[in-house]
This record gives sequence, structure tokens and C-alpha cells, in this order.
Amino acid sequence: MAEENNERARQERAELRANPREGLWDPEAKRAGQSSAPATKPGAQPAKRKRALPKSRVSLTLWTMIALVIVVALIGLWT
Repeated sequence: MAEENNERARQERAELRANPREGLWDPEAKRAGQSSAPATKPGAQPAKRKRALPKSRVSLTLWTMIALVIVVALIGLWT
């Protein structure tokens, strides 16, 4: 049993040495056709990718959060 585990660990280390990025999420993998996900049925709709907020919304949200922290800190000083 222990020998099997050691052998399995050696194989996994060898695979990681061969490809150090194995197991890491790679957003470009699907575009390059290197996806590890199983192939979908022909004619099936691909899953929609969730998109990030536009940069302008992120900036607005960030400044709102900073302003909120400052306001709460000022209120905390006077109470």
C-alpha cells in the first residue's frame, strides 16, 4: 500500500515537472483549443461566459467604497 502511494506520488511529481502549470486555471486554454473540459455534443450551445464589470463601473465602485470608509471613520471619531 505504501509503495503504491509512493509510486503514485512520484508519477504526479514527474507530471508536474513536465507541465508546471498543470491544474492552474488558464483563461486562454479554450481559445487555444487546449481545454481539459469534455467536448460538448454537436449542435449544443456553449455555456455563456460570465463577464467582468466594465472598468468604469469598477472605478465608480472603488471610489464609493473609499468614500464610505472615510465617512464611517469620521462618524466613529465623533461618537
